[in-house]
Amino acid sequence: MHGLKRGKSTGARSPLERELLRQERQELLRAAVESLRGSLAARGYMREGGWVPSAGNLKISQALQELVRPYLSEMTDLIEARVVALIAGVAWNLASAPEIGQDEREDLRRQLSPELAEGLDRLLRDMRKRKRDLFPEDRRIIAQTHVHLQSDGSFFFTAAAVI
Repeated sequence: MHGLKRGKSTGARSPLERELLRQERQELLRAAVESLRGSLAARGYMREGGWVPSAGNLKISQALQELVRPYLSEMTDLIEARVVALIAGVAWNLASAPEIGQDEREDLRRQLSPELAEGLDRLLRDMRKRKRDLFPEDRRIIAQTHVHLQSDGSFFFTAAAVI
C-alpha cells in the first residue's frame, strides 16, 4: 500500500503555523463579536453592562413552545408543526426586531398565493400580539426552529436565538 508522506506538499502545517492560524481565527471572531455587539447596541438590544434581559431567562425553546401552545391542537403531522414553528419564529422576530422579521415575512409571502399570503398575515399578526403579551421584554432573535415528534405523538419545539 502506497501512502503520501506528511509534509509541505500535502498541506501539513508546522506547529507554529497552526498556532498563528488559531490566533488569527480568534482575532477575527473577537472582531466579529464586537461588531455584532455594536450593531445590537445601536438597535437597542444591549445596554451598559450586558444584553437586554430576556423573559426571566426562560430558554428560547420554552418561550417558543408557549407561543405555539394555542395552535398545537390544530397540528396533525410533523410538516404542519414545522410550518407553524417557522411562522412562529418569523412572528417572534417581527415583534422583537421588525427590521429583521420583515425580510423573513416577505420571503414567506413571495412563496404563497395572494389568498394564502393574507392568511399568513393574520396568523403573523396573532402570533406577534401573543409574543408581545407573553414576553414583552424579550428581544432575542430566533435564528432557527426545529420540531421533534415525541413518542406519545406530541410535538416539542426547539429554537436557537442570536442573543
